[in-house]
Amino acid sequence: MKIAFAYPTNRNSLLKNIKNNKEPDNALYGYNYIKEKGKYLCEVNPIAEKILNLVFHPLSTLFMKQIDIDFKLARALLMVPGLRKADVIVSSIDGMSLAICLLKRLNLVKAPLIYSVGLFYIQGRMVEKLKKGENSPFLSFYKWLLGTADCVLYHAEIEKEKLQKLGVYNPALCAFIPIGSDKNYFKVKSSSHPKNNLVVSVGKDRARDYQTLVQAAAKLPDVKFTVACRRLNVPDMSIPKNVSFIYEVPYGKIRELYREATLVVIPIREMKRSSGQMTLTDTMQAGVALIISNVTGIAHYNMRDKQNAILVKPGDPEELKDAISNLVKDKLLRNTLSTNIKKAGTSYSTKNYAIKLTSAIGQTVQNPKLCAISKTDLKYLRNIRNKNNQFFLNSTQITNKQQRDWYESYLQKEKSGKEYMFILQDVSTNYGTGAIYNINQKNKTAEIGRFIVDEEFRGKGYGDILLKQIIELAFKKLALKKVYLEVLFDNKQAIGLYNRHKFATVEKFKKSGKQILKMELLNSASFK
Repeated sequence: MKIAFAYPTNRNSLLKNIKNNKEPDNALYGYNYIKEKGKYLCEVNPIAEKILNLVFHPLSTLFMKQIDIDFKLARALLMVPGLRKADVIVSSIDGMSLAICLLKRLNLVKAPLIYSVGLFYIQGRMVEKLKKGENSPFLSFYKWLLGTADCVLYHAEIEKEKLQKLGVYNPALCAFIPIGSDKNYFKVKSSSHPKNNLVVSVGKDRARDYQTLVQAAAKLPDVKFTVACRRLNVPDMSIPKNVSFIYEVPYGKIRELYREATLVVIPIREMKRSSGQMTLTDTMQAGVALIISNVTGIAHYNMRDKQNAILVKPGDPEELKDAISNLVKDKLLRNTLSTNIKKAGTSYSTKNYAIKLTSAIGQTVQNPKLCAISKTDLKYLRNIRNKNNQFFLNSTQITNKQQRDWYESYLQKEKSGKEYMFILQDVSTNYGTGAIYNINQKNKTAEIGRFIVDEEFRGKGYGDILLKQIIELAFKKLALKKVYLEVLFDNKQAIGLYNRHKFATVEKFKKSGKQILKMELLNSASFK
């Protein structure tokens, strides 16, 4: 299988540096661990890219004003020859991925697209409209673009919430993969022991709150602080003598700082978006005691206060000062945090990222597969339901209006994460339908059903494929602990299917004069 990897900048020089241990492999997002021999990088001529960037600068400016994310159409167009050779495309970072989405809409590229490492939007005019519940031409255009991705990978729960607000989240389309770091590159040598009270802070995204860090440092004159960032990150304020800012330093220097550090501080403003993740996972791999702002963007990393990190309130210099002062003095606690954060880091490596990405690639190219329904599917859904009405508790024929009304109600349930309807299909054929509904996030349970396999495909294993994919989606993507279903007692073929997939009968009852079996399946992984 040919897998094209598209990045916002060329990565060949990075590959060389990784082989020479000069840089970590973080920015490859798993590429070097993908075992498929047909993988390749889509690189472009940098001079041609610069020239085309001038042509498309107004378009990129539009995206920046609307969502605070650029739009790399010049780079995407130069990639077209490479992208056309691919069986599947993995694109990293929004500006790159959105541009390839446009190429797909224009039929310049036809391979399935995996949209990864996405923030989706940060701030801007479209975001303000979205907050107010208002539509806009750009919002419609943006959703039209995003809708052509065959798989969307998000890296924090807050990003999933963005997809839900946009009305594009569906577990058949989206998957969660947390960001990871290079465990080999950041491995601290056993001889590395910090000799001085050195607090290190690293990071250059706009969410960094170095003003709060500087305010805290000013009250700790005996502690040395080194901050590696961009000049734009430096707060407009008086910098105390015990704080040093260094700019645009190579990763080799960052690694040295981690090895010399008494502890690491990651101060983050609460911006309701992913932030600080890569620095956090770098610190995990380095195994350094950590103080970090307790913000939404790192919630999925399971940081536990005083167990594997010290969590502090964002924007509170006094609390941060006390946390730093106490941790500098408490060697035993530092050693505990260091040991535990290193253990936590085993789950957040680039190798683990690649394993999950490989799974996402497999699910994206598999045929047939579950696909989210759209308005264009309503006729098919109504016809297949009416042809098989004898298998439903309510066996009345569904009208066009009833189907449309159901769909409007369904969209609200889908957006709130309570129900998902699917069609099992490949490029040219619909094989059947299935659904997950009555989703209870608190109890981690849901009902599954509305299983129908088109008559011409029965007896060919499509029922097993449909049910298996529904179960995998429920347990792996929605992290449910139990699914259950109801089936008519005389539907022996369906009951046989459920029995083959280890469902157990838990209840027999009458409803609307018909005998019903309730069956359930437990997620064994959730009870280990």
